[in-house]
Amino acid sequence: MKIRRTAIALMIICLLGIEPSNYVYAYADDSKEIEFYQGEEEENSEAIANVDSVGSEDPGTGRYQGNIPEGFFDENGVQTYSESVIHNSRFDGYAIKKGIDVSTWNGTIDWKKVGDDGIEFAIIRGAYRGYGDQGTLVKDDKAAYNFEQAEKAGIPVGAYIFSQAVTEEEAVEEANYLLNIVKGYDITLPLVLDFEYASDGNGLTGRLYNADLSVEEATAVCRAFCKTVEDAGYNAMVYANKDMLENDLQASQISKDYLVWLAHYTSMTDYRGEYDFWQYTSVGKVDGISGNVDLNYWYVEPDQTKELIQENGEWLYYVNGVFQSNFTGLVKIDNRWYYILSGKWQSGYTGLVEYDTGTQYYVKDGTIQHGFTGLIKLGNRWYYILDGKWQSNYTGLVEYTSGTQYYVKSGIIQHGFSGLIKISNTWYYIVGGRWQHDYTGLAEYSSGTYYYVEAGVIRHDFTGLKKLGDVWYYIINGRWQSGFTGLAKYNTGSWYYVDEGVIDYSFNGIVKQGSCTYYVKSGKWQKGFDGKIVIDGTNYTVANGLIV
Repeated sequence: MKIRRTAIALMIICLLGIEPSNYVYAYADDSKEIEFYQGEEEENSEAIANVDSVGSEDPGTGRYQGNIPEGFFDENGVQTYSESVIHNSRFDGYAIKKGIDVSTWNGTIDWKKVGDDGIEFAIIRGAYRGYGDQGTLVKDDKAAYNFEQAEKAGIPVGAYIFSQAVTEEEAVEEANYLLNIVKGYDITLPLVLDFEYASDGNGLTGRLYNADLSVEEATAVCRAFCKTVEDAGYNAMVYANKDMLENDLQASQISKDYLVWLAHYTSMTDYRGEYDFWQYTSVGKVDGISGNVDLNYWYVEPDQTKELIQENGEWLYYVNGVFQSNFTGLVKIDNRWYYILSGKWQSGYTGLVEYDTGTQYYVKDGTIQHGFTGLIKLGNRWYYILDGKWQSNYTGLVEYTSGTQYYVKSGIIQHGFSGLIKISNTWYYIVGGRWQHDYTGLAEYSSGTYYYVEAGVIRHDFTGLKKLGDVWYYIINGRWQSGFTGLAKYNTGSWYYVDEGVIDYSFNGIVKQGSCTYYVKSGKWQKGFDGKIVIDGTNYTVANGLIV
């Protein structure tokens, strides 16, 4: 079982940033070190409303109430807020950007003022999983407002979900939930799994803490989230405090493939692992936000300082301040992929663009459409796209609209194809490239060979007589027996005379089949009939429908 220490420091902690109404802060003049004193209760109506609307199982509730796990602080358990933080020397030469992360607990934000105050990015809470046993997923009630207004203010944004996932399946569920929430917004920063324990007045608590995951299990949960996010075309990142990264996760197994966001409230972190973002305080001050807010730094490698700059009505591609006039291809800037031709962004281009040999992506208005899956017409052809990538190796059926599916070969609809095609272990009937899912009848496979198709699929399991239109056909293993003449059994036990694969109800006479001769009237063997008959002037004696 984990042995944990919990410091109940009376401040607001990471990812919340709203002052508790019954505490005030005092700043030392020289270092802005924050001390905490209990004061008279001051009503904060908006914050109180947030507590009611978010619900008691929001894992952020404990933070709002001032319960801070010790893993966020330095060795002295003191949080400092200073603009003169010391960055690790590993980031010398990096572009360092300052940003915030916010949620419903920050109230209604004036995003224009935030931007005017020099904030260069924001990571917005999209959702959380309740820390109770059921672990209900809930959308942050300020998410839509924050995404829309931050984008309007021109602030690049990412999104996070406050996780309580205890299995890889739940991590994937959280990833998909967040992906659905951010759909339609201009998300250029990572989608983040906020992986931490909930806390209350008695210490650490909640379903994630109580699950007592091993280091390997917890790491697998984080990686499952990240893989799902990156498969959808976004950058993925894991947020955790210093103590969790060092003791509860295999941080190197995360950072080798994905981004890491370190939470460590100090002016100079001593965390030795890899990290790309650093949340250095939860008691920052930014214009446009009432109360405290989390402050962060984003470290951008020098060779990753890529940007588009508008000049004379064109967007030009720069790397480290140098115009890339000789570059043609796809390039990732922040979290979006752009199509560049001779150094210029092709904002008006829609089509396929090759990224590496044999891999092509669907580009619309100059950017890869990672969020698109389906069939798209480019020129005179329809292509099958999955998460923005052309599926050039795919052959099968693909749905275009509800109930309408097309036959795709090598990633392209085969509008010129009509006939029967085998996909996996099933044969489908196609006309003009479209699967005839509502068709039941005979379909030709090769000259003179027909098969019985039901709901657009050959019925190889069917043998017997089948009425199609006004005609009864004799089928064996799904194939129409067009060359068969004789008696065929119907499923009721009756036998009928079939002439070249079709019941002939006009036939009256005798039929020799095997060692017996049968009496047939109106196309049906007269089983049970005893008596004498005359056929073409010849007398016959019949016993139980057989000529004797």
